Amino acid sequence: MKRGGYIGFAIALIATAYVFLSYTSIPDCGYNDGDSLTHYYISRYADRHPMLFLDIWGKPLFTLISSPFSQYGFNGIKIFNIICGFLAAFFTYRTCKLLNQPRAYFAIPFLIFMPVYFVTMSTGLTEVFCSLILIAAIFLFFKEDYLLGAAFASFLPFCRSEGYFLVAVFFVALLLRKKYAALPMLALGFVVYSIIGQFFTHDFWWVIRNNPYRVSNNYGHGPFLYFAFQNYRIWGLTLAVCFIAGLVFEIYKLVKKRPDTIWASNLILLYGTALGFFAMHTIFWWKGLFASAGMIRVMAAIAPVFVVCAIIGFNDLIKVLLVRKVLAFIIIFFLSVLVFKDTERGYNLPLFTTPELPVVQASVNYINEHHIDKTSVYYTHPLAILCLDIDPYTNNEPVNHNLFNYHDIIPAGNYLLWDYNFGNREAQLPVTTFSDTATYQLVKKFLPTHPIDMGSGIIPFEVDLFYKKK
Repeated sequence: MKRGGYIGFAIALIATAYVFLSYTSIPDCGYNDGDSLTHYYISRYADRHPMLFLDIWGKPLFTLISSPFSQYGFNGIKIFNIICGFLAAFFTYRTCKLLNQPRAYFAIPFLIFMPVYFVTMSTGLTEVFCSLILIAAIFLFFKEDYLLGAAFASFLPFCRSEGYFLVAVFFVALLLRKKYAALPMLALGFVVYSIIGQFFTHDFWWVIRNNPYRVSNNYGHGPFLYFAFQNYRIWGLTLAVCFIAGLVFEIYKLVKKRPDTIWASNLILLYGTALGFFAMHTIFWWKGLFASAGMIRVMAAIAPVFVVCAIIGFNDLIKVLLVRKVLAFIIIFFLSVLVFKDTERGYNLPLFTTPELPVVQASVNYINEHHIDKTSVYYTHPLAILCLDIDPYTNNEPVNHNLFNYHDIIPAGNYLLWDYNFGNREAQLPVTTFSDTATYQLVKKFLPTHPIDMGSGIIPFEVDLFYKKK
């Protein structure tokens, strides 16, 4: 790399890090949901309960790598994801350099400031870690280190369940380049985890048998264009325009000239990944398949690939418009600012505590003030674990989303913290399960000061403390 490239990279990295840290609040929960917290719990307590390292829902590789950070609390796993995000930005930049893209260092602010990526970095979710493994594998592929690249890609299913699709994309790209010797390496992750699991579960195929995502789901479905209409909260208009420009130019080149195997594999690995991933989740939510809940944050997993395509698109536009280098630099600098403004508009920065936290915290404060034994408290909301500060895998485990008779296993003389989001929607236990029976007594109801918008609309969120009579 030339000296100028190092300087540009360093400036972009420092400036981006400064703005990111200025607009995210590390000490509180930030943009987090129940999945973020549950991933944190699995990661934090896996050293005490080793089987959690093989929890498919928790994503085994994510749990393994993040666990040392999680021992320092919820902030620890957030810092882990922030580190992963900036490492992913570095590999995105290096991938652009390998593709001979000018102004490659702008990949750093493009990625970090992307709306969905910006807010997901300061959580306990798996998408950012998955994006790091993905872009590292793509970087190695373009560096022509096919064996190591395939090895990295093979572990993607243990970072995110969509990893199986991503492995398939790598399979096609390797076939196009005729790198047949690297194809078996795509099975490495599955074989390694299958062998490890064999010792604990006595089932070599435990990865397949323990798949938590059924074809049908309890989350319903949404419009076909739902993710497209959520663009302002995913990529933002600025990056979307650059991406589409690059896609249009690539299609034009395809019409004018038949692609060679190198070009075709590049198209598959970049645009095939981005468009295929987007189409897959569009269909899953439209048809209500595989536990899809219409979560836009899943797009963060392929954010680095989207940024590479956006950089390519921007440089293609610069060539067509015959813009000089200095002016091109000024334009892309302002585009970086616009990307950040897209995030500001999409998420009302700076980030603050999830609105459900004060309600759950109020219920836990009541429990503490009235000296209720924490070990006698059952709950539905993952935030309750954080507020109660307990190991959920030693005492009362969180509600399993497929458990419909939860109230039958609560012993008499114990308490239940029921909430609308996880109790009603996820566990499918409406409040009437407890309020319309003589077995349970409502102790106190906790309501938010303002209605809560969960992204899919206003919900009547509340937390109810019930006591099961003796």
